[in-house]
Amino acid sequence: MPVLDIIICTYNRAFLLDACLDSVIAQVREVPGVQLWVVDNNSDDNTAELAARYTKGHPDIVHYVFEQTQGLSHARNRGIKESSAPWLAFLDDEAILESGWLSRSLEVINSGDFDCFGGVFLAHYPFPGKPDWLPENFGTNQTLQSHYGPLPPDKTPSGGNMFCRRDMLLEADCFPVDLGMGVGGKKVAYGEETFMCRQMRKNGGRIGFVPDLFIYHSVVPTKYRMGWHFTSEYTRGRDDLIIHDLPASKGKAVALLLSLPFIMLRDICRGGRRLRQAGTLNARSLSFFVISRAARRIGRSVGHLR
Repeated sequence: MPVLDIIICTYNRAFLLDACLDSVIAQVREVPGVQLWVVDNNSDDNTAELAARYTKGHPDIVHYVFEQTQGLSHARNRGIKESSAPWLAFLDDEAILESGWLSRSLEVINSGDFDCFGGVFLAHYPFPGKPDWLPENFGTNQTLQSHYGPLPPDKTPSGGNMFCRRDMLLEADCFPVDLGMGVGGKKVAYGEETFMCRQMRKNGGRIGFVPDLFIYHSVVPTKYRMGWHFTSEYTRGRDDLIIHDLPASKGKAVALLLSLPFIMLRDICRGGRRLRQAGTLNARSLSFFVISRAARRIGRSVGHLR
């Protein structure tokens, strides 16, 4: 019986997946009782062939399953169904593990401090062309919490470096399939981890954070485009009410839209000051700062109208 199953869900990321699997296997093969599940979420690239190479090379620790229904939550839930370990780890397919990641995670599991916990991810740029307007801290979550311990109720560990007790996941009905990346195809969406953790907390689950549990998160060139970030921020704002189970209000939607010009003016001043202090102030970086925040506010107003 495995102690821990590591679940990596992937969709058309074979160009990143091999580095991720090499990183994970390098640590897993040294520790008994840990297995790895690759959940192929309906990829049409060479993901299946790549995964087959690893299952043949490491048949005792690497397993592959194909999940046809598109959506990250569907893929994660399939991994939960296939697994048998009492603890599950979720990694993104672009993750590269820091040395000691697995041993540290097992220490935390054995401590009994948490029912679900997450760690830090740091931005890694393996592809050239990073634009100067993209903040250096994009793709990191170091500011989530600086110390080891429980997270406050308004914070959630990232699903790209997260560990959960399998029985608590099942009690929380796993990940909601109407939220999360890939719903309805290639759609940018979020919130499935936040929603799941909220359900887990209702059931008495202890959610924690481990600041010395590191992975490196590869930033793909898709995220070098401003349009991707605007869509991302709009979607986060739109789904806030569902994620946090908040009431909708048409009056709130109108107020958000009417205040938008004043908020954008405030953000021009605030963003200019911050970017100047960081030495990265230019027209594109300021535009990114202001418009991305406006996109989230517009998304929130749409969420109130749904």
